Amino acid sequence: MKNKLLDLFKGFLIGFDSTIPGFSIGTLAILLNIYERLIDDFSDIVRHPFKIIKKDIFLGLGFIVGFVLNILTVSFLLTHFPLQTVSFFVGLVLVSIPGTFKNATKSKLKVRDILSCVIALGFLIFITLLNGGDSKTVSLSFVFLLMIFFMGAIGSGTMIIPGVSGSLIIMAFGYYDAIMILLNDILHAITHFEFAGFGTNIIVLFVFIIGVLFGIVLISKLIKFLLKKTPSSVYSGILGLLIGSPFAIYYLTITNDSYPIAYNNPWVWIISVITLSLGILFGIGLMILDKKNKKQEETEEIEEEKQAE
Repeated sequence: MKNKLLDLFKGFLIGFDSTIPGFSIGTLAILLNIYERLIDDFSDIVRHPFKIIKKDIFLGLGFIVGFVLNILTVSFLLTHFPLQTVSFFVGLVLVSIPGTFKNATKSKLKVRDILSCVIALGFLIFITLLNGGDSKTVSLSFVFLLMIFFMGAIGSGTMIIPGVSGSLIIMAFGYYDAIMILLNDILHAITHFEFAGFGTNIIVLFVFIIGVLFGIVLISKLIKFLLKKTPSSVYSGILGLLIGSPFAIYYLTITNDSYPIAYNNPWVWIISVITLSLGILFGIGLMILDKKNKKQEETEEIEEEKQAE
């Protein structure tokens, strides 16, 4: 039961993070020590769908709750306290860097590993600086639905790569606002029983979900393959992405005209430092909790083996 509750909590955190531009689900999955588990499960979901669903049902339930709560609350926090809010997430990112560095340097670094780190860092900076364009209007046109499918695929695919934010990628293509408006409209329609245009929104959402599933399965298989072949290069690339993540998060926040940041107000910066520190402490706390849980699981496995003998 303890493991199920922990899965529920981890799923909630991932769901809560999922729509924040500049912050990666993969980053949080590493922090929560479930990254490789998700990669394995996503890559096998086509062959063993019911087995994976049964195994990860509490992760999924937690994700749904966190995702809905994110839509309802984080937009408010980002609108009124943008710098303070994103600083908390930057703290979480910073905590995940030492562990990734350790994985990247388990074996002697090669030139390709260094290149992987540099290229990944450059890619993230390029995506961050790329102009996302104007918001797109939700419609049932073939071009819009095709792009929504593509956004779902590329957003979810990159979402599981630590350091890369799926929402950031979608924002770079200029479809972030359209998708967020779509999700908000659907939630509003359900909670207020106002179903004007609901059919159009559901069709667009369905296309987006199919794209999400498509991206998760393909990219998961690719990452699983690369982790087996060249793990040091993969983690070196991940390290480069993690190093660039704080820049991506802060840049997108500071340059967003819709965020009313009072740069001349010292309290904005003071509270941001506090939330950054809280993010670091929260991340460390999660790592300690997960390490204790993992140690307990190993102890239970050893006891079961002894009893079997």
